[in-house]
Amino acid sequence: MADLEERIVALIDMDCFFCQVETREHPELKAKPLVVTQFNLVLAVNYEAKALGVTRFISGNKAKEKCPELEVISVPILRGKGDVSKYRAAGQEVIEVLKHHCSVIERASVDEAYLDITSLVEEKIDSVAWSSKEIISKLNHTFVVGYCGDDNDEETRKNGVDRWVRESFDDLGDVQARKLAIAGLIVEEFRAEIYEKCKFRCSAGISYNKVLAKLACGLHKPNKQTILPATGVPGLFSSLPINRIRSLGGKIGKEVVESLGCNVMADLLKFSQQDLQKHFDEKTGLKLYNIARGIDHEQVTPRLICKSIGASKNFSIKQAITDLDTLKQWVDSLTDDVSSRLEQDYEENHRRASNLTISYQCHQAGKNVSQSRTLPLAGYNPERIASQAFNFIAKAIDKPIVALSIAGGKFIDAQNDGSFVNYFKTVQKRSEKISKSEADENFYPDSPSADRELEGNGNYFEENDCEKTDDSKALIKNGVSVKLREIFPDLDNIDPVVVELLPPELQEEARVHLYSRSKLSIMSPQNKIKNEEKSKAVKPKSSNSNKSSSSSSSKCEKNQSNIKKFFVKNSSDSSSMIRCCECNQMILNEKYLEHCDYHVAHNLQKDINQSLSSEVSSSKRNRDGGNTPKTNKKKKSIESYFSRDK
Repeated sequence: MADLEERIVALIDMDCFFCQVETREHPELKAKPLVVTQFNLVLAVNYEAKALGVTRFISGNKAKEKCPELEVISVPILRGKGDVSKYRAAGQEVIEVLKHHCSVIERASVDEAYLDITSLVEEKIDSVAWSSKEIISKLNHTFVVGYCGDDNDEETRKNGVDRWVRESFDDLGDVQARKLAIAGLIVEEFRAEIYEKCKFRCSAGISYNKVLAKLACGLHKPNKQTILPATGVPGLFSSLPINRIRSLGGKIGKEVVESLGCNVMADLLKFSQQDLQKHFDEKTGLKLYNIARGIDHEQVTPRLICKSIGASKNFSIKQAITDLDTLKQWVDSLTDDVSSRLEQDYEENHRRASNLTISYQCHQAGKNVSQSRTLPLAGYNPERIASQAFNFIAKAIDKPIVALSIAGGKFIDAQNDGSFVNYFKTVQKRSEKISKSEADENFYPDSPSADRELEGNGNYFEENDCEKTDDSKALIKNGVSVKLREIFPDLDNIDPVVVELLPPELQEEARVHLYSRSKLSIMSPQNKIKNEEKSKAVKPKSSNSNKSSSSSSSKCEKNQSNIKKFFVKNSSDSSSMIRCCECNQMILNEKYLEHCDYHVAHNLQKDINQSLSSEVSSSKRNRDGGNTPKTNKKKKSIESYFSRDK
């Protein structure tokens, strides 16, 4: 890839995307004023409606008052919130078209994507001896900042493009400007193919970095593209408000305006880098200094899929959650959404989220206070996710809750993918068809302070847990879930190789079951009798031996204690911990299997040591002339061994 200063970056932005998706689905709406609303709030406005004064973020009723002929389509509601899955799917169609031509794509949102097309430009400019006339004829929807005016006048556009291209390709023309012109050809082709295959119109911005490409994209719409050369930056920044710059629309931009007295980007030029770093921090000061000069070193990071998958819901103060029943309903709704989308993501992208982030906001003392927690995510079981979220958020129910968010993230590549795993996924889904309404009766605690050591996922149960509730009887039998019994009808003969191919939550349950079986085997009455007999057979050792043994034993116990401390979290927070039935300690979820392995190894080692001690004692008695019965069998000499009949 070329140096950062020589990059060519394009931003593709779909025009009124939600409206276009609805128009493609309902062709009769074409050329009519249209808005898409969610909960009666306008999210998207097509250009026909904009021309009649309709804007975003007003109520659908108010929009209809402004424009009686307005067509209003509502986003489908699923689980109490807007379902935008069809818009996501439509955005993915566009990405699929771009993937065939460009390998460096960063999807910024459902309807935006940055492309680093530096290598494409260099290949194209080296392959053909381009003439300025040929390039001008292909830039049919292109504007150039500083040459084509601020409006969409077609005559001004043509004259401006003609002049800029000829200047760029004459003998004294700028090489980077030529590359921008070739980039214009490439993006024109991209946009034409998107319309041909997807029937969506889009706009584009083309420049040297992401900040300038974003700015250029918004200057001429719809179905237009804008090139921002270096010569056009000073003129644009002389009238561009600070908050129009990407990343300066929030607190930093507000502070620049209020504390530095800068209203437009050109005002920042009077401050040195040291001045800005002194007023802000070193990183922010350098960033502001560079942006004021059109410099941005942030690379286009290849990313076609999102970093996290989540669902959230905001509430007004009047609609804030103030009781556990309402909280439970919304947690269930968000969890179902997240779980189904994570499952879909697994099928499409072959990856699994390893972290679960739960967040909420409470209205307190006139402001919103945020709290969040990140937990390990062992599987996509919606009941377990809902339990973890509810237990965390319910502690704050005494304050009005105005926002909820549940998200899976920190994705890792899925292992052991294939038909065998898909079979177990089918088994899991089939067993999860147990009525959710039945499971809900005893799923959530009666109060936030209720003790929930076992987090209703069917993974960790003692032998008599199946007698606790009717619901648990539906999920488990003799301490083992229905899912595991379907896979292993003979629970005494579980194949460890098969266990490794199961979903994470079933792997955990299988290993816990194997551990409990090994423990029961060791502690069975027959083995207890054998162990007692073996221990009686061991002769007492001398006092020196006892001292040595005692010292060794104390060291061993100390080491075992240290090992236990490694697995045990010294904290009162039990939301991600499990109680060990062997030592009664609270163990971190992610350390539980290792902890079980420790107990298995420890018990087996004890049994082996006792067996060895018994054998040694028996051998010693034989040497000392014990009551070993005599045998009439003749002993063979060494000579007889070598004098075999040949």
